[in-house]
Amino acid sequence: MTTQGSHASATVEAPLGPEERHRVLVLWNLTEAPFPRHRSLGDVLLEVMTAHADQPALLDPDEPDGDPDGDDVTHGALARRGLQAAAMLRALGAGPGRVVAVAAAHPARAAEGLLGALWAGAAVAPLDPACPPEGLARALAILSPAVVVSDPEGRARLPGTLSRSLWLEGLPPPPDDAPLEPLAPGPAATEPAFALLAPGAAAAVVSSHRAAVNLL
Repeated sequence: MTTQGSHASATVEAPLGPEERHRVLVLWNLTEAPFPRHRSLGDVLLEVMTAHADQPALLDPDEPDGDPDGDDVTHGALARRGLQAAAMLRALGAGPGRVVAVAAAHPARAAEGLLGALWAGAAVAPLDPACPPEGLARALAILSPAVVVSDPEGRARLPGTLSRSLWLEGLPPPPDDAPLEPLAPGPAATEPAFALLAPGAAAAVVSSHRAAVNLL
């Protein structure tokens, strides 16, 4: 509606006809599409990373254009590090139905920890190591993770009373020919893939593998 002086005018649009109304309300909202609903997010990611094993997954921040002589990390190398972390997390008690908190400051270590937790079958709870220590302690108390994964910078802000932890910088590099094979048994598609905790929240929001795969 527009007003000019003491006069007001309004533009009234004609109502939608039956065909147009069906198109707008029904056809435009048909977002359902086939997806691998019975697979876990970890399985899907490992399949993609294996197919692109020689391609860069993480670029050297000092060589943003992907210089072949830089320290880029390929999908294959990152997958092997993640699978190595997954095996160690399993040995520490992580697995389907459990939560693994990842509070690593270095991007490569964070990626290894997130993938390792997924491939161990646990629900991943990513934490920002830049948060105040009391905030991290509160988050860990709510999440009650089976294992906490971190690196030196993240570890400096974590409580000193962690029962089980995995420090990624201490792992030896896996062999270049280590097989890219998932750990068994893997999680069911209906089990939690993520446990996300917002600041100030009293409980985590849980998302299943099926929901995560559906978003890909």
